[in-house]
Amino acid sequence: MTGPIARAIADKLNAELAPLHLDVIDQSEAHRGHAGAAGRSETHFRVEIVSAAFDGMTRVARERRVQDVLRQELDEHVHALSVSARTPAEAHLTEPPARPGEGVWGFRDALREKLRAKRKAEEKKA
Repeated sequence: MTGPIARAIADKLNAELAPLHLDVIDQSEAHRGHAGAAGRSETHFRVEIVSAAFDGMTRVARERRVQDVLRQELDEHVHALSVSARTPAEAHLTEPPARPGEGVWGFRDALREKLRAKRKAEEKKA
């Protein structure tokens, strides 16, 4: 996250959804020359967010909630937004970190742990 649009996205999501984990990833460089980029920067983003605000919501409702929070950016500047929105339970986060970035696992880390546990269980059966 570097530019003003990425910072605005992070600020709004932090204010509205109080995430335990938030990554705003600018993927614009990978889309240079595609429709919607047209020589502009900060047009394509991926948001990975973990928030208790998503408890009880479907995946589609979560994505809509994120899009609602970012409506101005989507209308004015952002061409494409990819969203991964999870609850703390889904991401194995039960309390907020003491400091930003402390004790926060990414989704790949959680998946890797799950796969290790599954392999160990299978090895014990064999």
